[in-house]
Amino acid sequence: LHTTHNMNRVWLGVVVLLALYCVAGITQALDLSYGGTTSGGVRRSLAHQDFVRRHLRLIEFDANGATMLADEKAGIPHTTRLTQRWMSEEQILDEFVAQHRGFMDITDADPISAPNAWHAVTEAYPAPRHQAEVEPLLPELKVQALADTITAMSALFNRYYTTDTGVEGAQILQKLYTQYAKDKAIDIIPFKHTWPQNSLIVRINGTDPNDDSRVIIGGHLDSVSSGATGKAPGADDDASGSAGVLEVFRVLVASDFKPRRTVEFHAYAAEEVGLRGSQAVAEAYQKQGVKVAGMLQLDMTGYTKPGTVPKAGLVQDYTNADLTTFVGELITTYTNIGWTPTRCGYGCSDHASWTKSGYPSAFPFETPFGQHSPFIHTASDTLANMNLEHSIEFTKLGLAFVVELGLN
Repeated sequence: LHTTHNMNRVWLGVVVLLALYCVAGITQALDLSYGGTTSGGVRRSLAHQDFVRRHLRLIEFDANGATMLADEKAGIPHTTRLTQRWMSEEQILDEFVAQHRGFMDITDADPISAPNAWHAVTEAYPAPRHQAEVEPLLPELKVQALADTITAMSALFNRYYTTDTGVEGAQILQKLYTQYAKDKAIDIIPFKHTWPQNSLIVRINGTDPNDDSRVIIGGHLDSVSSGATGKAPGADDDASGSAGVLEVFRVLVASDFKPRRTVEFHAYAAEEVGLRGSQAVAEAYQKQGVKVAGMLQLDMTGYTKPGTVPKAGLVQDYTNADLTTFVGELITTYTNIGWTPTRCGYGCSDHASWTKSGYPSAFPFETPFGQHSPFIHTASDTLANMNLEHSIEFTKLGLAFVVELGLN
């Protein structure tokens, strides 16, 4: 799910969370390895040209696992150590990725956001109360629509953030959003970065001129595998989340949904290399003074471990406690799966970027950690190894989240 990558000598800031989380050799840490194809279809590797030395700004966190959080409500690590030294990306691979040490790349982060801004903004979240608006829309969410989007995205060799196919992955989503938006007054905004792959922001403006807060649902559009030229279809991680966010948008637009609050649908670039895309977006919002009522991250929604009862893992760390409680109520009210509390152990997906910038975020995961897909970050992360009936339950949750908060 994420790592670091820059072409020139730069300040490289990495939040390294030493809560090592690895299940059956599959890590939730970021993967620095990447690869792709040229426009002529020839496999290429950027690794060797990018093994340059740079000044590493390293913030290390306490490694006490479940006890590492000083503030259970905000999910804040309490012990840090700052070191600085020159090192190459090859060393980062060996010392961080190979050791399964989760981290966030804060090279380009605003200093006010790290490391002392790990806090959450809260608001009152009422119990679900818009059943009359949500329930008629749930049957309109289609498994086949998820399958079509996941198939298109996972057909690419990989969607690594510096590759041609990574750019193509973002373009696939933008074209689909444009197709579903038709001629309606919907903003579709490519969010440009210093690397080739864009993030994407799609906005339906709210009707209440007195409420300028926004509701955000997002997923990440990049993928990664092991090795410098690894094939990374990334069907579950995270075409599943990106497809779910898109399907929520499709159904809401088709129903002529008019939210009171502005609602946004995000697809983040470069999640696999340190949450870089979502950090850039969240920090831009922070600088602009944008108000966010809540952010929901969908990252890996399509796997169920054989022999287990399907249920969501509701992540308790690096999230907002009040919003997470609200999301649990939405799962109970609108889906056919239960949920159980779980911990990632570090800021393992884009929700952490929003928490870091002071916004309330929540992260429902496909299973409790430890039961999730063993195929992530491999060439076997394909549609054949997913359960789309499980994934559609998270799409129901996403729709309920947008409608409930969008109308509150």
